[in-house]
Amino acid sequence: MKAVILAGGEGTRLRPLTCNTPKPLVPLLNRPFLSFQLELLKKYGIKDIVLSVGYLGEEIRRVYGTGEEWGVKIYYALEKEPLGTGGGIRNASPFLDDLTIVFNGDVLTDFDLLRIIQYHHKKHAQATIVIVPVSDPTVYGLVLIDSDGRIRQFLEKPGWEEITGNTINAGIYLLEKDLINQIPPGINYSVERQFFPSLLNRDISFYGYTGEGYWLDVGNKEKYLQAHKDILQGKIKIAIPGKRIGKVWVGKGCEIDPHAHLSGPAVIGDHCRIEAGAVISYLSVLGPRCLIKKGAYIEESILGEEVVLEEEVHIQSSIVGKKCQIGAHTYIEEGNFLGDFTRVSPYSQL
Repeated sequence: MKAVILAGGEGTRLRPLTCNTPKPLVPLLNRPFLSFQLELLKKYGIKDIVLSVGYLGEEIRRVYGTGEEWGVKIYYALEKEPLGTGGGIRNASPFLDDLTIVFNGDVLTDFDLLRIIQYHHKKHAQATIVIVPVSDPTVYGLVLIDSDGRIRQFLEKPGWEEITGNTINAGIYLLEKDLINQIPPGINYSVERQFFPSLLNRDISFYGYTGEGYWLDVGNKEKYLQAHKDILQGKIKIAIPGKRIGKVWVGKGCEIDPHAHLSGPAVIGDHCRIEAGAVISYLSVLGPRCLIKKGAYIEESILGEEVVLEEEVHIQSSIVGKKCQIGAHTYIEEGNFLGDFTRVSPYSQL
């Protein structure tokens, strides 16, 4: 059995973090996001993985290569132009043999994949979608099933007047190879808006499996920040890098003044320097080689690699891209999102 990960999108909802970095390489707890999906697949014995890549695809190939470092074998299906979710799956078809599991590139989950596969076989399904309940289905694909689990309605991003349930497409699919080959090749084609709805009008064994466990679409800045918090709070069991000191994980080669104040859960990346009087408060993550000067205060925020905070900077519930420099006495309020290489003048307020 092989897997396809749809990793070709431009990650527009995560801009400006994705202006210089493809979405699969955007760091989560200082590791490329794609690593978490590879580890989940490997856990369930799925080690042949096709990455459907487009935007900055060569950068993804540079980082992951053949997959040997991760204990998997990676193939690359390159989109010369955007093909959409359905087109991306179809483009990977030459690498596939039979039943294939497909992941959207922004899904963070700990679902039991074996149970999903067993369900697919039990139902003699040709296609199975994993579904999850949410409070607001309007930003996802609404999927409703009957008492036997067969899908009876599929509606992408419905209006509230169209809502008749709360289970949505979780971005994880099991598809038989013959069905994948029915997707039109070489064109931009949506699996959510075109392919799945078309199956309802045909004699296709099409089922929904309700996922049990943690699930998050890490596709926008709010959910990206939430993913960090959820891991630090133990809502999903993922190994956190660094040496644990109390509730703080500290990377190698760090210089932390004894008069700095650290409260967790928090993560400090490799080779960071934190000066006296600086405060790293709960639910914060510092990327590698950050410099946090005297009196700086960080709370519930994510800093990319090589960020410099000058003296008395205050950051709360915000995201700062890599290699940013924040001038002294700057106050960054909740909800800010600074792209890579940003320079903020001293005494600014955002």
